[in-house]
Amino acid sequence: MMGRFDDDEVGGFLVVATLPSKSLLEKSIPKFLQDTKIGKEVIRLLQGYFYNKLGTLSRKFYTVILPTYTIKTVFGYILPPMFLNEFMREIEKLKKEYEKYERDLEAFLREGKIPDDASETAEFYAEYIELIKKYLQINEISVPEIASRVRIDLIPFIISRRVIENLAHERVREDMFALFEDTKTEIYNAVVRNIEETLNSIAKRIKEYQVKTLTKKAVKAIREDVERAVAIAYQYNIDSERVRILVKMRDELMRMEGGESLESGRLEILLREVIE
Repeated sequence: MMGRFDDDEVGGFLVVATLPSKSLLEKSIPKFLQDTKIGKEVIRLLQGYFYNKLGTLSRKFYTVILPTYTIKTVFGYILPPMFLNEFMREIEKLKKEYEKYERDLEAFLREGKIPDDASETAEFYAEYIELIKKYLQINEISVPEIASRVRIDLIPFIISRRVIENLAHERVREDMFALFEDTKTEIYNAVVRNIEETLNSIAKRIKEYQVKTLTKKAVKAIREDVERAVAIAYQYNIDSERVRILVKMRDELMRMEGGESLESGRLEILLREVIE
């Protein structure tokens, strides 16, 4: 695990992502009125499972993977170096899901085969496919490329005052120093927001459970969230009272997780500190 950045440098990986959209499952065709082209109409080639699943995969990336491992800044999502391996493992899993989705889609359009892992309540509307074929006057709906359109790139960066001092000409040095300070401040503020969001989320989750009814599985999930927030604060050299509360909370959750009893008066005291 990479150590913390010192006061004269800041860095990480900028996450740049492009994912396949539902528009791949739509077709735009000209619309005419009295033999005059007046615009276009968009036709959904599929309904139900496959149309919705593409949105589900995209949401998994933006609402689960990114919030878990990155910090959101005005520049975009920044991945702290310490989470690089975990993040890439999740991305590989996601890419395999897209590959399976494309295989399942092809099997459905070519053979009418329903995916083996589809839930019993999933809807496929095979008759809708035939209706669209007749409407578009085609024999088959071509399978769009899905998996190859998944692009999730990491751009590594480190901004250092020492590098600026050594390389920048005097006339641009001050501008570069200002850029460095602005970048560092934005990342600092993003980490602080991450800490507050983590604290508020944990307080809400524990309040919903009530401390006395927490399961070991719930304690483990909460402890992992706390550890991630602490690790990000450590990576970017942030030490505050809120971080220290997180550290105490992590230690208390570890004690609860390792012991037989899940009751903890200390955790309730820490929660009151969070709320105050």
